[in-house]
Amino acid sequence: MDAYLDYDDVRGGVQPGECRLRSLSVYGCDVDSFCLDGMELATIDSSDIIELLGEPDKADEEWLGKTYTYYMPEKGISSIQFTFPGTLDTVAQIFVVFLI
Repeated sequence: MDAYLDYDDVRGGVQPGECRLRSLSVYGCDVDSFCLDGMELATIDSSDIIELLGEPDKADEEWLGKTYTYYMPEKGISSIQFTFPGTLDTVAQIFVVFLI
């Protein structure tokens, strides 16, 4: 997991625990849970995500796999991406960019 803090907050001397979160990347086989509005998304597959969130705003499919992108400004999320590698159908990475 990688968390990126707001640059202006960090440069302005705000303590890390009080900085706004700019983005969050969750990946790997050790992710047990990632919920959005009470929906478990860490172990979801590409067809189930469409059932839960609807058709993606953007879908990129290549031989390595596919990435679905949703825009959710009403939830304070600029974009959220779900990456599904070609070798697995379950999500391998969730990348969230927050509105600040």
